[in-house]
Amino acid sequence: MKIKKGDKVLILCAGRQKIVVAGSGACQSDFGVLDLKKIVGKNYGSAVETTAGRKMILAKPSFYDLLAVCKRGPAVILPKDFAAIVSLTGIGKDSVCVEIGTGSGWLTAQLANVCKKVVSYEIRKDFYQMAEKNFKFLGLKNITVKNSDAIKNISETGVDLFTVDMSEPWLALKSAASALRAGGYFVAYCPQI
Repeated sequence: MKIKKGDKVLILCAGRQKIVVAGSGACQSDFGVLDLKKIVGKNYGSAVETTAGRKMILAKPSFYDLLAVCKRGPAVILPKDFAAIVSLTGIGKDSVCVEIGTGSGWLTAQLANVCKKVVSYEIRKDFYQMAEKNFKFLGLKNITVKNSDAIKNISETGVDLFTVDMSEPWLALKSAASALRAGGYFVAYCPQI
């Protein structure tokens, strides 16, 4: 598969890795400089040389490679915890999820990677804006983020999963009851317990 201008590429060299955008600027490291215009048209899996003669492998980044470089603000829900949510609720490609507490969007992005649609509520404008930038970087189009308080106002109904990542999750029970379908799941992420 050929690399096109604007594609995100994972560059590997001597056990290190970095995500770059093909066709824009240069990647500078202690292994030399790599002109990112020169990787356009190359195949993923091929090797290119830096100005210092070091070989770098051009790889297609996985979803988690991209997620790992997203900006983080508040604490994030890591893949091990996300895996438990998926396995215990059985959500999948036809699932619709509502989330309260977008934060920097890690759980939202992971949900969107496996579900049909995710609606996420974030009360803080700075977290909302950070999450929006992360979703754009990840190229996720099945997320709706609302900068509002879902405890006071929620319109979704018939959802499969309702997740809460906030300090007082019991405040979301009324919203969850109105949003969930019969047999849907409520998940509260409570690392303080």
